[in-house]
Amino acid sequence: MEKHFLITVGDDPQYLYGAKFMAFFFKDKTGLKLNLLYMASRFDCICESDNPRLHEINARLAEIYRKKGELALKESRRILQEHGFSSRQISTKVFDLIHDVVQNTVEYARVGAYNALLLCRRGCSVFAKTFRPIVSEAIIDLQIDFPVWIIRRPQPDRKNVLLCVDGSEASLHAADHVAFMLEQQEQHKIILFHLRREESGDPETVLDQARQRLTERIESHRIDTLLIQGGRVSETILNEATREGFAAVAIGRRGQSAGSPAEKHMGSTCINLLHNLEGAALWVKW
Repeated sequence: MEKHFLITVGDDPQYLYGAKFMAFFFKDKTGLKLNLLYMASRFDCICESDNPRLHEINARLAEIYRKKGELALKESRRILQEHGFSSRQISTKVFDLIHDVVQNTVEYARVGAYNALLLCRRGCSVFAKTFRPIVSEAIIDLQIDFPVWIIRRPQPDRKNVLLCVDGSEASLHAADHVAFMLEQQEQHKIILFHLRREESGDPETVLDQARQRLTERIESHRIDTLLIQGGRVSETILNEATREGFAAVAIGRRGQSAGSPAEKHMGSTCINLLHNLEGAALWVKW
């Protein structure tokens, strides 16, 4: 089955995290389709003056950033093709911003029905600021219903995926997503991680439910478990991701213990990882 990715690209070729992650994470490139997207800044929307000189400056600025974006797209394509992707697997698009970065990106991804949205450095920064402890109605209205991958400073020597489960429906959806993404990637193992807490119920049941979802696509020998007693969830996950050198951490957007309005939209653990995880990609399944 084909897998379609929307990879946002910033205007700085030094920070092409999405392309770099795809290049080293997926050994088997069969069936992967990549759409590289650059959101071009519009400067006319911040200037209501009728001064033709200001409009000329805005037009020049827009053209400068569009060219920078086109160069970043070209460099992203080069990185991907050097690591085994064919030109037919890669498409590029320059899109003029109409609203803000997050809203435009989410709308574009929803229309394209992508299997995952990979956020670039600028997208990560804006996305992280968007999901503060107090969530706004505007963000809820975005109705994100597809997996989002947040990637900061990916390290090419990392491998395997830490799948965090707590018995919630969201974490089982994350298990489905991981199985779908890794079914052809035999170089990666999946580590089922559960931190034992009273509200999560029997830990063996939690792990078995997730394992059953994985084994629909993944061989049993590629699945391990990690059960930890007590502690702070996000801190433990960050420590494990660093210590074991995981390439990705997968999590449901909201766990069993969601309480505040923000946590009902995106769980506190997910928010903490969104702000603090580096070196590994964060896969959030809505």
